[in-house]
Amino acid sequence: MFLPLTSTSRCRNGVGFAQPAVLFRTLIASLALLAAAVSPALRADDEEPPTHFKFQSGNIPRDLFPPEVLPPVRLTEEERLTIERARQDLKSDLPERRAGAVMLLGKYEHPSAREPVVEALGDPSARVRRAALVSVTEWNRGAPGEAVIPVLNLIGDEDADIRRNASAAVPTMMTIRRTYELIRPNSSTTQPLPAQTRAILIRAFSDEDAVVRRNMVNNAYALGVDLPPQLWLALLDDPDRQVRLSALPYAARHAPNQAFLQKAAEIAQREDRAERLQLARELSLRGANPENQELLRLLTDDADEEVAAEALLGRLRYQPNRALMKEAVARILQKQMGQEQAVRFFRLIRIAPDEAAPFLPSLITLNDAVLRREAVAAYLDFGLAANKPEAVKGFLEDPSPEVRQQAVNYLSSATGLANDALIEDMLFSEHLDVRRGLIRLSAQMPPQQASDLLLDLLLDENLQIRGHALREAVERQLPGWPKALGATLRDPDFELQKLALMLMFKYPYEGNREDMISFLKDYPNSPLSKLIRAQLGKMEESNKDT
Repeated sequence: MFLPLTSTSRCRNGVGFAQPAVLFRTLIASLALLAAAVSPALRADDEEPPTHFKFQSGNIPRDLFPPEVLPPVRLTEEERLTIERARQDLKSDLPERRAGAVMLLGKYEHPSAREPVVEALGDPSARVRRAALVSVTEWNRGAPGEAVIPVLNLIGDEDADIRRNASAAVPTMMTIRRTYELIRPNSSTTQPLPAQTRAILIRAFSDEDAVVRRNMVNNAYALGVDLPPQLWLALLDDPDRQVRLSALPYAARHAPNQAFLQKAAEIAQREDRAERLQLARELSLRGANPENQELLRLLTDDADEEVAAEALLGRLRYQPNRALMKEAVARILQKQMGQEQAVRFFRLIRIAPDEAAPFLPSLITLNDAVLRREAVAAYLDFGLAANKPEAVKGFLEDPSPEVRQQAVNYLSSATGLANDALIEDMLFSEHLDVRRGLIRLSAQMPPQQASDLLLDLLLDENLQIRGHALREAVERQLPGWPKALGATLRDPDFELQKLALMLMFKYPYEGNREDMISFLKDYPNSPLSKLIRAQLGKMEESNKDT
């Protein structure tokens, strides 16, 4: 759902929720300060503005912001003359000439060009009105606030194309209107919509053109107009399928309860599966009242598997009992529930873990990796693996990296969850992420056990694991860490040698001087030799000083 950019409380048809738009207020305030700061630099028409304020050049998209918060556009002499000629053409008796002038003026961002374009929205010729509407909508949110009401009024125009375009522009126009509420709260643009405009908007939901009706229903959230509840019920019988589908959520929320339930019972018997599916979704959001639940029960027996599964999830949302869970699990195992629906099932069972727990062992082996991940997550979260290390071992060997990661996270969450056999299996796992997880797991172990594990990982074939294991052992000062440094300094990989040397410099220990001297004797031509000699020199100087 998209919410209107406004600080006032509204719902999709004008009643019910709040959207503060704090970030938007901050942006507008910053832009207003910018305009105030740069306006002195643009005080005279014959002065050249600073290069970085030439917004018309395309450096900054002006149509993203209200005109009031941006520096004025500069016009060349040629542009001024062009605009003046076009304004003269607007006085022509020929509609095609006026339309051409409107299209030309619409390309300029200066008020002297845009004001006549807005006025042309009321031209007697449909051709001119159409050209003006195209220009205004191309300005996007950069259109002036004075254009909002004229554009909305065109939703009642005699020309079907104009009504289509104007109704499609509703979200943009209402965004402009709400923007003006922030920057010019007392302007005429922010006054309540005129009664005539409100009447046009409401009538448009019954427009003879299906595209207009679709646009109005789809954009109803942006209107900020109180719409009659009966309007939504009427739209449930609209001849256009898309209108009916789009109107159903509004009717479910705003139509009188009994009137909606009566209409819902009719929709449940319709042949269109999309309507029945949408109905099941909306009923599941309307609460646990008996009438809703009875309709969902009827839809659970729907011939379409997706509709039936959706209705079942709606019932389970408010009645998370074992019988309904058993039915849902059966549908999942028989592949009679879509993946997205099954994922929602695993989310729903979190509210009743005791009822769901008996069914999870049959779900942790699903072929679908996404669903298996959800089942394993619930299995671990519900504590079902506490005394079943064989199950955790299976998760660690799962082909899905997400499942393996869940098992590693589980073992790392508390001390004592991993026994010696499980740790050994992880140590020799073919999966890099599992072996890397042992480093995290070592944080839960006593120092000597952690040291033994990390020393084993220093023999891992993967360079990154060896490096992480070394750093962990050294930084935690685990038993045997100096020996680990000395041994790693002779690792076949140069990057690990370098890491070991840096750690030796950072964490000096008794015997590190001897380890470095021994390395120099064995590898006098190593790229690290120069660094080692320099470090030994510093150590000698330090000894002399002490």
